[in-house]
Amino acid sequence: MSDTVGRVRLALDCARTRHGVSVIELATKLGITEGSASRLASALAQCELLERDPATNRYSLGLALTHLGRAAIEQRPLTIVARRHLEELIPVIKSSVSVAVPRGNRAMYLDFVEFQSDDGFTVPPRPGRTLPFHTTALGKAILAGRPADEVARVLDDCPLPELTVHTITSKEALQKELAQIAAQGFAIDDEESRLGTRCIAAPVCGEDGYTIAAISSSNSTHFMTDARIEAIRGPLQTAARRISRALGSPESG
Repeated sequence: MSDTVGRVRLALDCARTRHGVSVIELATKLGITEGSASRLASALAQCELLERDPATNRYSLGLALTHLGRAAIEQRPLTIVARRHLEELIPVIKSSVSVAVPRGNRAMYLDFVEFQSDDGFTVPPRPGRTLPFHTTALGKAILAGRPADEVARVLDDCPLPELTVHTITSKEALQKELAQIAAQGFAIDDEESRLGTRCIAAPVCGEDGYTIAAISSSNSTHFMTDARIEAIRGPLQTAARRISRALGSPESG
């Protein structure tokens, strides 16, 4: 990677924080002078890759990245294949559906297909947002179907932060739940990532038979009852198997 491309990439990473980045901070991070950092930020702003707040002179990510990011997601084979099946699924389960993939030691939201309804509530996840594997049904469904050595490494390397009072924070308890998920073919998040929300997820497998993604449906605890989860489970698992089959999985039936 050239120095220029590397600096652009790092500058964009620096601007990802909630409050953006100042020229001084950018210069420090990149190891360049403030003048050079200012010129780089200005050039990126002209291309709408960065956006300057005139009140604070801080730079945040620009709108061009939103369009590029969405295009990148939509070009992924998984997104193209999954969306077709999810658009057929949501009228059946009458619920919005999310897609997530592994990203390092976390699960990353890749896509969201919304069902328009007044029932319950839906908080659309932001594509690109990541959460620890152990806190979501999506993450647990993904992790349960990965190779044993990879699961062991994740459990050894990653802490298990408590996002709610229901989050699994014991490695032994998580291992037990992952084994159950692998056996039953679905995972449940029972207010483990957000209080008041329940979620069910099913794994999507790739050509090697291991999970490469998961699809899920979530809603309020009032709406997502045990009976509701049981009603959703079959169609959700069927859609996941169909996506897996379309992606060449030998284990999709």
